[in-house]
Amino acid sequence: MKLIDSLLDYLWSLREARGMLKAPNTLLPFVVFVAVLAVWLISCTFFTIPPISTLMVPLIEKLSGDRSLHYPMHYILLPRTYTLIYLPFVVLAGFVLFGRAVFAMADYYGRMGRAVEPRPPFARAVPAMIVIGLVYVIFASAPNLAATWLSTKLNNVWAGRLLGFSGLLVGLTAQVLLVYSLLVVRREGCGPLRAMRRSVSIGLSRFWPTLFVVFSIYLVHRPIDALLQYPDKVVLKFRPELVFFLLLGGIVLELVTSFVLFASTTALALSRRDEGIG
Repeated sequence: MKLIDSLLDYLWSLREARGMLKAPNTLLPFVVFVAVLAVWLISCTFFTIPPISTLMVPLIEKLSGDRSLHYPMHYILLPRTYTLIYLPFVVLAGFVLFGRAVFAMADYYGRMGRAVEPRPPFARAVPAMIVIGLVYVIFASAPNLAATWLSTKLNNVWAGRLLGFSGLLVGLTAQVLLVYSLLVVRREGCGPLRAMRRSVSIGLSRFWPTLFVVFSIYLVHRPIDALLQYPDKVVLKFRPELVFFLLLGGIVLELVTSFVLFASTTALALSRRDEGIG
């Protein structure tokens, strides 16, 4: 019965997320986020075109070596080149933009008559958002990456699969427990450590509906991510340019999924269906 209630809460949170689109400023930070990612991807892909070639050719060579300057090896290394900037960008700018969106989402709930505290100064919250972004990226990504790397070193297929599943489970759980941190900063105006401690408490109290949100987003991205794990096979079996379009498709998906992640979890935390965040 509790699992069914959690599923209903999950579906309700998706409906609430859709309702937040009535306030365009809740979506705008995510549009900015993916626009910057798209510009970076296009620059990495078409790096030989003037005038960006003056900057991009040496940068691509620095990031992925001189092999990345040649076709079709450039496309095989493109996911690596893209990710080397993607992860720092998510930490330094992405979570600040996400934080701006969460501030707007909380304001939206305030206008809807929900109990939301006065907004703390956004600029003062930026350092906390960057720290939260760093911790979130590490705990959400590192376990899965480490498990994937270890599995490639093992000859045992089942041990590799078990490691992969364990890394995925740890990564998803970390997201469930940390995803409310930005909202806590908005609600309480606190530092990153207190925000993450409170987020863990909120995540545990809403574990299953939050897990449904996080896991459904993982499933949406999984087909593209699975193909991009083996860009050499994509290049050999299809066309090298397909790697670019897969990465671009992932960016478009991220516009939707990042909005849904923070909008639905904000709804879950500020819901009147239970005791709420406070």
